[in-house]
Amino acid sequence: MSKTDNHDMNFVYKITGFSQRTIDNLINMFAKESNNVRLDGCKLIYKVLIQNKDHINKEKYPEIFYSAIIVGLNKLKISKAKAVTMDRGSNSEQGKRITEERMNQIDEKYTIPRTAKKREVIEQNYHEIYQMRKQKFSFRKIAKYFAKYHHIKISYSYIQKVFKQLSNCKMNL
Repeated sequence: MSKTDNHDMNFVYKITGFSQRTIDNLINMFAKESNNVRLDGCKLIYKVLIQNKDHINKEKYPEIFYSAIIVGLNKLKISKAKAVTMDRGSNSEQGKRITEERMNQIDEKYTIPRTAKKREVIEQNYHEIYQMRKQKFSFRKIAKYFAKYHHIKISYSYIQKVFKQLSNCKMNL
């Protein structure tokens, strides 16, 4: 972002009525949805923009567009909340579609492998750990080092286990 890009976030907060935390939650919710739900969200965003096209001026266009995105995502969240409270036993098409989307989301969550964050931190800092081990640091001291300087709590035994696995892999190459 250059020095000329001064976006007025207070303007966005004023238009939407949401705090930064709420905006972040809406964007995270949107990112976790299936493609069909995302497309529905884009339709809502487009409707909000069309409804408010008279208020768009060139100076505040990025802020207004961002606000429309946030308001559209909030409408999506509200419509999903209404769908959840809808009678689940009904045979309506919308109820079937929502159930099918939820089942697809569950399948997607199980197919995407989770990465071990602590293992990644150890892998990224392998050479740092290696240097500390050369200087006769214990794994307990290394764990304290990670807690203090990397702000992540990892047990010394896990560091030792992963470090030995990585050391064996590096030697076998």
